[in-house]
Amino acid sequence: MFLTLQPPRLFFWLRTANRELAKASFAGIVALLVRSNVPLPKALPLAFQAVGAKNQDNSPLPHLVRWMQQVPNEAVLLSGLQQYSETAVFRAQNRLERIKQCLPMIVMLALGCFVFVLYFVTIVFPYGCLLWQAAGV
Repeated sequence: MFLTLQPPRLFFWLRTANRELAKASFAGIVALLVRSNVPLPKALPLAFQAVGAKNQDNSPLPHLVRWMQQVPNEAVLLSGLQQYSETAVFRAQNRLERIKQCLPMIVMLALGCFVFVLYFVTIVFPYGCLLWQAAGV
């Protein structure tokens, strides 16, 4: 199972990956509980509590819960939950790979902007003021 932490608001791009990992954890926990002969109405609150959701309304996965409640066959439910969990993990890994590819570029762009502003404030602006005073304007 995955440990899901709430990233700070500054790291908004991690939220989607975090949500996907929470969905994968939820599906895996429900599958484990159903496989252990826990009835679905009892398994859902336990799984919500395990992933840190307060209740079903606060959950990021209401469509999955509705689907689970409508599936009549336990074998179909278990295979569907396993596939959903694998898909959610794949999407989270894909998101994290894109972050690893884009983050260095974003950091270098921000650093370049910071250096440009610092250069302008420390050298160009004082030099311009000096020339402005020398011109007598």
